[in-house]
Amino acid sequence: MKLPLLKILCLAIAAINTPSAFALVELEDDALSETTGEGIAILPENFAASMNGADAANGGAGTYGTGYMRYIPVGPLTATATAKGYQKADAWLYGVSLAQSKTDYGATITSADWGVPFGAIGTAATDFGRGITSWGTAENPWLIKATTEVAPDFVGINKNVTHLDLIAPLYHSVLPASGSAASSAYNLKMAYWMDVWQRNSTIAEGVGATAYNGLTNRLRLAFAWDSFGVNGSNIKVFQTLDGVTPAMGGTYTALLKINGVPNVSKTFNYGMSTSYNKTFGMAGLLRLNSGATDTRRGVVSAQTVTREIRQIDFAATYPASVRTNTFTVGPVLVTKTGGTFAAGAETTAVQATNSSAGLDESYRPMTNGGLDPFVLYYPGTFPSGGVCTSAQDGNSNTAGLNQAGQCLTNEGFTTRRFSAFGTNTWTPPTTKSVMRISTQELATGVFGAGTPALGGASGTVPDFRPNASAEGIFLYDANINLVLGNLYQPLMLSTDGNNFSLELARIPNNVNVYSKIYTRYPGDTGDGAVTYQGSTCNIHQCSTAPVTYGGVNYQGSSATHSSITIGSTVYSGAGTNQLTAYSGVEAYGVSIGELQSGTLLSSSTSVDYTQVWNRTRVRSGGGWTAWPATWNAVLPKAAVAGQPHPSLNRPNPYETTFRQDYNNQILGIQTTMPVAANMVSTINAMTPTGATVFNNFGSVVIDGLLIQHLKFSTTGL
Repeated sequence: MKLPLLKILCLAIAAINTPSAFALVELEDDALSETTGEGIAILPENFAASMNGADAANGGAGTYGTGYMRYIPVGPLTATATAKGYQKADAWLYGVSLAQSKTDYGATITSADWGVPFGAIGTAATDFGRGITSWGTAENPWLIKATTEVAPDFVGINKNVTHLDLIAPLYHSVLPASGSAASSAYNLKMAYWMDVWQRNSTIAEGVGATAYNGLTNRLRLAFAWDSFGVNGSNIKVFQTLDGVTPAMGGTYTALLKINGVPNVSKTFNYGMSTSYNKTFGMAGLLRLNSGATDTRRGVVSAQTVTREIRQIDFAATYPASVRTNTFTVGPVLVTKTGGTFAAGAETTAVQATNSSAGLDESYRPMTNGGLDPFVLYYPGTFPSGGVCTSAQDGNSNTAGLNQAGQCLTNEGFTTRRFSAFGTNTWTPPTTKSVMRISTQELATGVFGAGTPALGGASGTVPDFRPNASAEGIFLYDANINLVLGNLYQPLMLSTDGNNFSLELARIPNNVNVYSKIYTRYPGDTGDGAVTYQGSTCNIHQCSTAPVTYGGVNYQGSSATHSSITIGSTVYSGAGTNQLTAYSGVEAYGVSIGELQSGTLLSSSTSVDYTQVWNRTRVRSGGGWTAWPATWNAVLPKAAVAGQPHPSLNRPNPYETTFRQDYNNQILGIQTTMPVAANMVSTINAMTPTGATVFNNFGSVVIDGLLIQHLKFSTTGL
């Protein structure tokens, strides 16, 4: 978009002279100097702005939200892009508006607030929001000021830096009461909608009846963020310091495959660049906050519970080269609906589930010929000279007696699944702030393929109000605190003569610089001689200490690390100032489609417990007695008395003993079944996890984010 200088001046003059937009309030010199220092103070009151059509101010129909900016593609497509069928994009950005939410700060908002970018549809569609009652206070206004500070250059030498600042009102340590004038600054609504088309560059742009020539595949979307604030934000503009020498960096060339073309030579910088010295620099702290969410959770209710113990049946198959184990969920052995197992008969029934039913043999001695490793076991007798032989081997001893333990013991295991399952209702918390990105137009409203800027029957304002439910991406209670550089790590705009670059400088390997940026987290004991001064800016605090003006406490603004949260969080407290995402089923934050209550949502939790069993036989004469029908339960062993699997070299306390693995059996099984006295309490302690609605993706937290180096460059200019 290109605006002539005259147009820019006219817009500025019109804004200043529009009483309904805002008023410049006189501030007392003593109050201003006491609280914020010298500068130009601006205190917008009853401020609101929107991009409307030309006749909206005169009551024209259907033009609210139709003021637009057009983004026109320039320059040709590359041959590679053309060969792949790419086309240019032609875009119109409409109805950008900034106001106060129609609902007071902290109150519940509905789709009537966030459902459309600029308000209701119709000839009186002026309710995109309310005027911001007071965007700051006399003691805490917007400021434009120049400040001089001491900061290290790129080699750690302290020097004076003068910077020009645009400072939003500071963020209150204790937020103003809902409905107060000061709270309106924390209750903004910003919105817009746009049309994006593919433009065929081979077709000339038309006007009037031919205005849509060459335009296809329209994408229409709307954005609305209802109830947030920008307090605490600031932007600094300055000339960067110096100190970088050619020896601190350089370039290297790599051959890359770009757009399918191999061996394209590209040159990259490494280390520090002399272009950092005395150039245009910026630093910013962008704070877009909805409010703390440490206690905001969805609600799980109407939970039903059924507890049961099932038998898990294993089955082994023996193909040509390997044993394959499968399992099926066997019969229910005991169940309890709507409560917990009680003493007496119910306790006895639970304990009785730990039987040898469904046992899978993990070891049985080989007593037959062939030594086929993929046969489960060998019934009968084994020939002379083998394992468990029943014949003399020519010596005075019987061969079987040399393997007595392995020949006498039969081992196996059973598995029981303890589970608790049920249904519940999940209800989202009341909506306080929502960001919605949508492409849904109301089917009963004006729906077409046109765009207002080009006119035509379908070129009127779209209706993005939701039906019974709203589609789109929803971000609830978002808090974005983004640190973009500082005086000793500037954000720079530069050019190589053709292309432009936006670069956040690399952090120098100099303790006088990086010690001001990095922070030491709990448990970090390395490099103890260095004191790190960095800190994180989040919704709770934005530096190590608040600041006070006019007797009111505000959050600081000297943090170096960023924080982004969406939805429910957990806060560690001011001492460590760390945020993590709440991960319980009550979590909320990101959803595809509007969050709504759900009923009869299923959830379960289960644990599989194993019990090792064994039985023994005896040698009788030249043979062996039959295996007894009764199996003996093997109690858990202490870890120090375990039988670690030698090939895995791990200390788990296995109970199964014999692991020669002649026939590829399951080995090293451990008893995990609770002892009889604990079985009832174990299953009674199990509760379904609860379930949330299908479109709830939970909360998101990126806390303590530090950008070490970032660079964006244009190409082909």
